[in-house]
Amino acid sequence: MPGYGRTDRPREAEEYTNVAISKRLVRLLDVLGTMSGSSALERMRAFVPDLRGVHLLEGAGHFVQMERRDEVNNLLLRFLSGIRIPTRTAEQHFHRRSST
Repeated sequence: MPGYGRTDRPREAEEYTNVAISKRLVRLLDVLGTMSGSSALERMRAFVPDLRGVHLLEGAGHFVQMERRDEVNNLLLRFLSGIRIPTRTAEQHFHRRSST
């Protein structure tokens, strides 16, 4: 999870990563460039136990979403289209709101 400044280094990454939030993530798609190094993927797997969909784009670097935007967009669209969100009826929605 490379980030601002030196936060891509393991010691700094732990200081600036809210582990409590990352543990609540249900699904996550990680798209990395191979030039980012393998440690980013290893840290992502440690922080997100339910990591879904890991894609390494050969020759891409840190800004993979800019360098290979068409490929990243296609991967994101495919990933998002596979997520099913349970729907509630209007009655369930309003009953829950009125009981608070």
